[in-house]
Amino acid sequence: MAIIAIIFAVIAVVAILVGIFAKTGIGWLVGIISAIISVILFIFSAYYSQDPGEARVLKSWTGEIVDVDVTEGPSWKGIFVDTIDYDIRNQLAAFIGDGPQITFQDKDGVTGNLDIVVLYSIEPGSVEDLYRQYSTQENFRTKVIEQDIRSIPRDVAGNYTTLDLLSSRAEVSEDIRAALEKEWEAKGIIVTDVSLQEIRYSDAVRERFEQAQQARTDVETAKANYDRSVVDAQQKVVQAQAEADANAILNASLTPAILQQRYLDVLADANLIVVPQGFTALGTIPGVQ
Repeated sequence: MAIIAIIFAVIAVVAILVGIFAKTGIGWLVGIISAIISVILFIFSAYYSQDPGEARVLKSWTGEIVDVDVTEGPSWKGIFVDTIDYDIRNQLAAFIGDGPQITFQDKDGVTGNLDIVVLYSIEPGSVEDLYRQYSTQENFRTKVIEQDIRSIPRDVAGNYTTLDLLSSRAEVSEDIRAALEKEWEAKGIIVTDVSLQEIRYSDAVRERFEQAQQARTDVETAKANYDRSVVDAQQKVVQAQAEADANAILNASLTPAILQQRYLDVLADANLIVVPQGFTALGTIPGVQ
């Protein structure tokens, strides 16, 4: 646009000179119109506006980086300075079944596919380094973001067995996130979120997984029943021991004197009179009148 503005500026100067020397109004009119167009084009060449979450690398016509602008709102630049746009906030990279997906081989040697969505941002201070290494954002996304999102989940999945992958998706997702954060930290890429959408195996593998899950459930149920029976038996042993201890203490406390006293107490409560052997009910001694 700056080149076109210069061309119109030259036309304006030539037309005005023609109008001066030829004393014609056409020259003046063409010159004024060209000058107005040239000014407008110069303004548009120097003005740009930036939305939140955007960054611009300002590059001179010689290829040198003039500045990196990460502030939002309107700004001005030199007319011969180009801008290279970068989106630095809430960028989405998705590998799902109806598009590109990630094929892996787990610890058991079984092949499967996984769907994953990664949300990331770029630190503003890293934009210049990323431009120097990868030039455009598209090139950076292809060589870094997409490449790492393909390779790292593959490596993480290789540390899990088939059964663990299918039953521990949240843990696998956290391991992928940690590995991405470690890989991208030096590049100034911030991992905002990692969502492991689905892990897909063949129908045969899934059937074996369901059988293994049922077997695991049966084992856990049997173990719970066994533990419950052990607890019940222990409780019965404790109860029997407590009763035995109580009886032992009671037997040890029943001396002849205590037994005689309890015997008399029972008789008194029942209003009974017991005649000792050798005595009559009237209290006379046999053989005595």
